[in-house]
Amino acid sequence: MDARRKHFLTDLGSYVSIVIYLLTAVAKLVFAAVFQSSALFADGLNSASDVISTLIILIGGKLSRRPRDDNHRYGHKRIEQIAAMVASFIMFYIGIQAFLAGVQKIFSPTLEAPNLLAAVVAGISAALIFGSSLFNFELYKKTNMMSNKVVAKHNLSDALTASGAVIAIVAAQLNMPWIDPLASLVIAFFILQTAYEIFMEASNQLIDGFDTTDLAHFQELISSVPQVENIQNLRGRKLGDTINVEVTIQIDGELSVSQGHEIADSVEQILYSQTDVQHVVVHVEPFKQGKE
Repeated sequence: MDARRKHFLTDLGSYVSIVIYLLTAVAKLVFAAVFQSSALFADGLNSASDVISTLIILIGGKLSRRPRDDNHRYGHKRIEQIAAMVASFIMFYIGIQAFLAGVQKIFSPTLEAPNLLAAVVAGISAALIFGSSLFNFELYKKTNMMSNKVVAKHNLSDALTASGAVIAIVAAQLNMPWIDPLASLVIAFFILQTAYEIFMEASNQLIDGFDTTDLAHFQELISSVPQVENIQNLRGRKLGDTINVEVTIQIDGELSVSQGHEIADSVEQILYSQTDVQHVVVHVEPFKQGKE
């Protein structure tokens, strides 16, 4: 997939999410006032705040595509991870708020019994946001961009939050107030878990963490290149959606510089052709028997 189409699909996921958040936020706030539903009102405010977090992800993705300059020789791709971390902080806040609301409801159960139409509005909202989550997950499979993955997970947590509003309204109608706080606590746990996963993935990439399974695969491929006697200092890191590999190989010290260059080219080509690596740096050193 060419870069232009990848960026288009990445942004499309955020735009779809923002439009759905705006529509559902307005609908929930209006119907919350009509039906006097505090649960629906709180969920409407949550959807409004989600517009901001999705905008952060969208802007972060666009800034990460800026070309390299004198002060940023590796480019700006890690802005995407920074935006993902900001989104995780917002999700942590939402999860903590949901947890505290659940605890509060245990000791101070709600006395309201709003119209069931309010539950219908919340249910439709949850379905739309869940649809946006599925859409962004599908885009992530095509683009492998963290922005799509973060938006998808954020949408999923918000769909659960909207479902919590449905549960709260139905529980009040059925005179079963204990269901509401239990649902709030379960939803809070899921949101916090999702926020933690996004935070850990983004922070791991920011400090150059890399999957050891992928490194083992890279080493196996490099070892298969003829005349590579030994591999040293194999390292990988992600810059946005790109995978960068640095490796030191040892070859016969009697070979010419030109021959060493050809072997290094072979290492690059096997990684480019059989993996998702986009950039390889190969350093060549002479190999001496018994010394690695």
